[in-house]
Amino acid sequence: MLSKPLITQNSPTLAGGFTVEAAEEYKKHYPRVTNISGGFSTSYKDFEFHGEGVYQQSHSGKDNDYLAYAVGFTLMLHKQHGKNVIKARW
Repeated sequence: MLSKPLITQNSPTLAGGFTVEAAEEYKKHYPRVTNISGGFSTSYKDFEFHGEGVYQQSHSGKDNDYLAYAVGFTLMLHKQHGKNVIKARW
């Protein structure tokens, strides 16, 4: 079995205080997490508003808790014969 590099902070021999040591194996961890997500889209006059988000919470503290989201809107700039001709999105 080939040795795999393991980066540790035990020795200040490399820049940033890191050193590389040989490790025989890596252990995979599957931390328990809960993800909650949702999204929406609605319109008002010439505007369409939309968004989505996800929240992750780690049960054991072995993974990061985070909130990620995206929001935006669409504006109809011109209408011709009841059809949307130009759209601008942000």
